[in-house]
Amino acid sequence: MQDRVPTYSEENPNGRWRKFTKDEVYSRDQLKLDFKWIASEEDDDRTLAEMISQIKEESANIAKAVAELEKLIERWTSNGYQSIKTKNLGFGYPW
Repeated sequence: MQDRVPTYSEENPNGRWRKFTKDEVYSRDQLKLDFKWIASEEDDDRTLAEMISQIKEESANIAKAVAELEKLIERWTSNGYQSIKTKNLGFGYPW
C-alpha cells in the first residue's frame, strides 16, 4: 500500500490529504479532539468494569459456539463425510 501523498497546497486548496502541524491544530478556535468511532444515540452509563464484564461474557459465549462447531466438524469428518460435495447436501451450490 502506498503512502498517501498530500495534494493540498495554496495553489490547490481543494486537494486531499493535507497535513497540519500540531501548532495549526491547537490554534483553531473550536479545537475538539473527541474522537468517537461508534456513534450512539443512547447514553451508556455503564462503568468500565461493567463493560469489560460484558465483553468477557460475550467472548465466552463465542468461544462456546466455536467449540460446538469444532465438535460438529470432528464428528462430520470422523464419519467419512469430508468427501461429500455440498450439492449432495441440498445446498444448491454447483461445486
